[in-house]
Amino acid sequence: MIFSYRIAALAFCISSLAFASLGCSDDNSASSPVSPSAVPQLADTFSAPGLIQTATANLDSLGTETVTLKASAPTPTSPASGTTDIPCTTTQCATDRALNNEAVAVAPTLTVTNATASYATHSFSYAFALYKGSGLALVETTRQDEGTSGSTSYQVTELLDAETTYSWKARAVLNDGTTDTYGPWSTTMTFTTAAAPVPPKAVVVIGTPTPTFPINGETITDFTPHMSVTNGTNEGTAADIGSIIYEIQVATSPSASTVFVTASTQARDGSTRIALRPAGSVTETELTASTTYYWRARGKNDGEKTHFLPKNTVVIVEPSDWTEWQVFKTADASATGANAPYNCCPPANRLTVVQQVAAEIGYPGSGVDVRTLTQKVAEKLYAEDNRWGRRINITGPLGKDTVAYKATDGRPYSIDIVSGAGSSSPKVHWDPHGYVGGTWVKP
Repeated sequence: MIFSYRIAALAFCISSLAFASLGCSDDNSASSPVSPSAVPQLADTFSAPGLIQTATANLDSLGTETVTLKASAPTPTSPASGTTDIPCTTTQCATDRALNNEAVAVAPTLTVTNATASYATHSFSYAFALYKGSGLALVETTRQDEGTSGSTSYQVTELLDAETTYSWKARAVLNDGTTDTYGPWSTTMTFTTAAAPVPPKAVVVIGTPTPTFPINGETITDFTPHMSVTNGTNEGTAADIGSIIYEIQVATSPSASTVFVTASTQARDGSTRIALRPAGSVTETELTASTTYYWRARGKNDGEKTHFLPKNTVVIVEPSDWTEWQVFKTADASATGANAPYNCCPPANRLTVVQQVAAEIGYPGSGVDVRTLTQKVAEKLYAEDNRWGRRINITGPLGKDTVAYKATDGRPYSIDIVSGAGSSSPKVHWDPHGYVGGTWVKP
């Protein structure tokens, strides 16, 4: 019985050897390192579920999903996993690098130790695959001839983003003149690109303005006031800073969360006045009587003058800090005209009076001269408050389209009431010019 078991075992071994010899009869032949059966490919090939092709790539170079070549996998050597100093190569990175007068960044070179055939010596080509992330976004593929020094390299051509992780792998490929056969993929290596270059920057700063009106809790009778600031002192040349605007915020408490009006205007010489006219609005925001308000201001660039200086230095214009919150109050609604609290200046906005008088006399049009309009407006305002009047200019004549409010020191605070007074299409408005000289006179 024992003998029969040994015979059976011997017969099995012989048959096994015969079977094996059929599969390997040409293994020593240089023309046939091909396996007779397909071995499943790694799951992260280009056709794996969920793979996203993000760049034009020769997908054929990756090969089939099966391993048909009896050869070892190549060994990735560089860049090794964990490498973090690979430069980014996008257009923006190149631009920023040029601003620093740095050399042009060189894209990474992927290098593997060559594969070896299992039963014969062959010269292979190598398929390289580069992914963004851990293998879901295919960036680039290529087929590269085998190197002669025991390793094969390929330099990446796709532009690499900054601070981004990439992964790569390679496999051997053999072509018999008509058909490609594919070896196993190497292990997957990862590397991370460095941060983008930071170009040199010259920073200029717009000075913080100083609020001058209304401040210190004063009560105002103008429910559409113009806020006044003394311009800040800027750090940098005018050419670098560009045009400056002053921006204000008005709130119901000293908090940005309660701001309900944001308005701005281009800076004037020395001091600037900002109407409560939000961007996109043609009218000023009217405040509520008997109410406490808060406001603040800052200076900023208009966004049009930031530019490149000589030697490719980027100029950054920083806005000023916000001022501290200023507090003021509006008067009771009944406190108007001569009974209003004295708060010069600017005086209350009386555009409605100008519009009323213009409508009554038919201005503009009907042959009414602007001087007639101005005189009648001054008379009507004087009837409300005897501090209203006209202004004699420094050069002597009476202001043709201005009324004036008399300050405590007797100076006239001038308000222009007609835009384009000398043109063919004048329009009534209310534009305080402030203390511009001259003498106050009764209308």
